[in-house]
Amino acid sequence: MEKTIETNFYYLESEDLQYKPDPKSWNITEVFEHLNLVNGYYLKVLGREWDKAETTENESFKISWMGKKMVKSMEPKNGKRPMKMKTFKKTDPLELQETRGSQLIDHIVFQDFMENLKQFKKLIAAIGEKDLQSVKVKSLIPILKLKGGDAMAFIIAHMERHLLQAENLLNKRA
Repeated sequence: MEKTIETNFYYLESEDLQYKPDPKSWNITEVFEHLNLVNGYYLKVLGREWDKAETTENESFKISWMGKKMVKSMEPKNGKRPMKMKTFKKTDPLELQETRGSQLIDHIVFQDFMENLKQFKKLIAAIGEKDLQSVKVKSLIPILKLKGGDAMAFIIAHMERHLLQAENLLNKRA
């Protein structure tokens, strides 16, 4: 994933990263900022809960029914996003820029994304040490708690979804 991001997006000119097919859609930088907001939340919660998790010798986990539903709602199929979704205000880069009166800086957004990716890889590398079934993660939906493995599967599917979105924006620009 890192190589794809670096090859396809990291060195693009700002005008390519800022391209929008229409004013209400996200540009590539905003797509990655959305990923930063979502991944940052889950990485913080996962990291905190990870420290409390039981140790185990079992490297496998079984994704729950809810986890499967959440992954299926995100995961691209045949190069397409399964359905368009409205994002939460707290993870919408357009909303946040408007309320804060600020603008995103391309290279900082990508640096943050790459840092989050490194943190996520560290968690993946430690999977064999912790019992993912015992890790409980508060989701962005306040009433929903996920098991650690479900949350990690969701993060991966969510990143795949939005990488496809960014690639589609890049293709429209070309």
